[in-house]
Amino acid sequence: MYIALFLAYWMISCVAVYVYRKRSKGRFVGNNTSVWEHIVIILLSPLTLPIIAILMLYGKYKNAYFKNRPKPVPKRMRKYLKSDCVLDERNHTVSIAEYNYKHGTDYTLEDVYGKKYIVSLSKEDKAAIKDEISNYGPKGDCPWRTDAAA
Repeated sequence: MYIALFLAYWMISCVAVYVYRKRSKGRFVGNNTSVWEHIVIILLSPLTLPIIAILMLYGKYKNAYFKNRPKPVPKRMRKYLKSDCVLDERNHTVSIAEYNYKHGTDYTLEDVYGKKYIVSLSKEDKAAIKDEISNYGPKGDCPWRTDAAA
């Protein structure tokens, strides 16, 4: 059933592109396209709609996954930032302790980056992270959070 629907979509799309290109000869599309270019455009144009749909679904999935959790900093930016930085919901860099403090969560760097990242940190980095965590205190100390959110 799905194969028949796919073939019908493909054939209708090819015919529609063929008719459009024949009617708009000289207006939108130049007269300098060869026969092979014309055939390739007609046969590949039905792929545009599925590709757009897949890209939109991927974007929705990615946004839904990171909705209530910190995003990892891209690798090319990590060398310029502290080792415990993450991206918040507005794509601002904050430390993991500050993120947990503001949102009342208990994420660790292992949750965001994985075990390999934690193992690759130096002793100085790990000590700096512990100092940063101690600056923000326990989870329920955030003054603008209510008891219901804690």
